[in-house]
Amino acid sequence: MFASLLFSVQIHAETRSIQWQPIRPGLAFHRIYDPGYCRKGSRFTAALLIDPSEYRFEAFHFSEMEDRRLRTAGEWKDLLGAPVIFNAGQYYERFTHMGLLVREGRNLGSPFIKKWKGLLVEEYDGDFADRTRVLDCAYQPHDPSGAAYRFAVQSYMVLDKQGNKRIRKSDLLANRTSVISLKDGRLVLLCTEGAYTLYDFADFMRELDLDIHHAMGLDGGHQAQLAVQTESFRYETYGLWSTGTRASLGNMAFPVRLPIPAVIALFPRSP
Repeated sequence: MFASLLFSVQIHAETRSIQWQPIRPGLAFHRIYDPGYCRKGSRFTAALLIDPSEYRFEAFHFSEMEDRRLRTAGEWKDLLGAPVIFNAGQYYERFTHMGLLVREGRNLGSPFIKKWKGLLVEEYDGDFADRTRVLDCAYQPHDPSGAAYRFAVQSYMVLDKQGNKRIRKSDLLANRTSVISLKDGRLVLLCTEGAYTLYDFADFMRELDLDIHHAMGLDGGHQAQLAVQTESFRYETYGLWSTGTRASLGNMAFPVRLPIPAVIALFPRSP
């Protein structure tokens, strides 16, 4: 009986509650403290709660800009005038986005990558809570061309609807960015201030007080960036810990704000 009680107490203690601070209609923010899984740097993770009935997602790539210049998340925010900017998925050496990066049915990225099963989309029809979500392409219908979506970004799945991890175990450390679909239709964006292994980051997400439906990862390392600015709130974070360095090597952080080729912007659906 004592062992059973102790186990239940431990499980309860591991659930991290989130005290959401409203920062604008349809947006709420919290910095989550993590005493356990973060391996390097700040133990805080920025969490943004998004109501898709209030906000639309839009993808941008530097090749469309008149000056064709890469920018940091903060610079993209100033250019686009969006209250929220965060990094998109991974990209090739010449800055082509890996996989779908769709705006208004047009793919700004590369062809659909079959091994990547995560797809954050906004479809053209239906209630916003239904049409803006993370799709698990291993089990859900999807359009590999991207033409069916007003917005889409492709990347890898982290957690499926059963809570199973969909990533391999590795000791590579990096800052992490992830988008979570909740079962009530809202979304949560996470951007870590410190370095995690991807496997540990999945455990961290599973212990949050969130009713997770699906979770997909975006680019990590120095590319993990988030810039938020409203009338009364401002927050920015930039990755310090690059991917590719193993936890056992005691890697150093490099305080570089890396310009990135593609971002996702949030815009209010009404002024």
